[in-house]
Amino acid sequence: MKTATMDIEPDVEDSTSATGSAVDDDANDTSDIDSAEEERKRTRHCITGRGITLKMLMSDGVMDYGDGVMTIEYLGKKFKADLLENGKIKWVNAAGQSLYFNSPSAWAINCKKIVNPQKKSGCGWASVKYKGKKLDIYKSAWFRKVRPNQAVLTGPSEDNGRYGNSDQAEEADHESNDETDSKHSSFSQPLPKKKKTSNKYNVSNGAKKSNPGTPTTTSVPYHKVAERKSDQDTKILVESLSFDVLGKIQPFTMTVSSNCLLIMDFHSHLTSSEVVGYLGGRWDSSSQHMTIEQAFPCKCRLGDKDNAHLTEDEIKYAMDRKGLQLVGWYHSHPQSQADPSLRDLDCQMDYQIKMKGTGSSSYHPCVGMIVSSFDPANTDVESSIKAYWVMPPPEVWYSHAYQNKTRDYGMPMDMIFQMKQERFLSESVLSDLRSLGEFYQRAPDLVDFKSLWQPGVTNLDKLKSSIKKKFSMDQADGQLLDYISKLLTA
Repeated sequence: MKTATMDIEPDVEDSTSATGSAVDDDANDTSDIDSAEEERKRTRHCITGRGITLKMLMSDGVMDYGDGVMTIEYLGKKFKADLLENGKIKWVNAAGQSLYFNSPSAWAINCKKIVNPQKKSGCGWASVKYKGKKLDIYKSAWFRKVRPNQAVLTGPSEDNGRYGNSDQAEEADHESNDETDSKHSSFSQPLPKKKKTSNKYNVSNGAKKSNPGTPTTTSVPYHKVAERKSDQDTKILVESLSFDVLGKIQPFTMTVSSNCLLIMDFHSHLTSSEVVGYLGGRWDSSSQHMTIEQAFPCKCRLGDKDNAHLTEDEIKYAMDRKGLQLVGWYHSHPQSQADPSLRDLDCQMDYQIKMKGTGSSSYHPCVGMIVSSFDPANTDVESSIKAYWVMPPPEVWYSHAYQNKTRDYGMPMDMIFQMKQERFLSESVLSDLRSLGEFYQRAPDLVDFKSLWQPGVTNLDKLKSSIKKKFSMDQADGQLLDYISKLLTA
């Protein structure tokens, strides 16, 4: 696949300003402050995360100056600049004039205005790249260096997670089709290993493509597997129950943005292996309502421990920058129904315990979401997306005995949610669509989008029909579908 271009202008997410080609949009981004003032600001920035400059990252060895190391791509146009020793960015315009910028955002908005004069704001840290990687990643690496003991994301312990065992990570073949999409030591991704399937690969342009296989498991009633046994297969899928069946009321209400569902559905269609990501949103304790605003897909191959930490930091920083809370996680069941496995129940319970808080006033819920993209039993082109919550066994909320896995499994409960159709396709969503397509372009488990899903319907047709129902209001002209087609088949 090659990167496609799309001539649309997403809505503005960031309010970073730039008033002129060489004017800094960060009041703290200066080059002539004395050492005492620099140290004072550095200490404050380590705590708040605001006002970080390129010079700070350079002085701490995270980055280095060089010619042509800074790049930015916007609506199909690419710009390149030099990073100077003083932390400024030097860019030569079409007229041969050298312009200097004090911050990435100042340079980014200057370049974007050349392509789109109506562009008024933007975040350079999220769009400018240094040596091919976004500056957000380097900023996250700097945070890890200056705040090494800071917890990144609240999640289950390494012993209980899918990705907590570093020995397994070293032994795993991260190019194997029978494994999951990523492996993070701190995220504890809740995905099981899967047995190898009989998928056949077709080599095209150096990339191995596959079609999703047939389902290997069926869901069983909860009462048949509730009791924990040492020899139990934790990959067994369990039928989730509605609260009405138990005569109970759903503990909180949920709204999920269409942009969030779009990313989840798109991500889950790209590969015949399971994928995983996190959900950012807000919790209103007064109304007992959860709003899930954005999906944060994990783009890291299994066993890639070095990039796993960077991906982890990048997601945490992105959530913080948008003012969102961690409210849940999602993963896919490419070839089976959207019911949780026994291991999913354990991981979901771990999240709920760690995120619940210490009292009613600080209670913070967590939900799991499962996307079933290519379930052969589902003839509907639209993916099945299920939100679930685990009703804990007795006394779980009052102790951490559940961590020892000595009690019964929690009961999976369906969480009804409403989709909120967004007015605009955000710039971050468009960026995620592009980066996800690029990330999987040479993966061995990449879905062959030209092959048939059903008679007369290709895998690409299936994907487009599914995600179309999750488009924002401004994407009614079909331009986004054309962009995705080029992205996945070029």
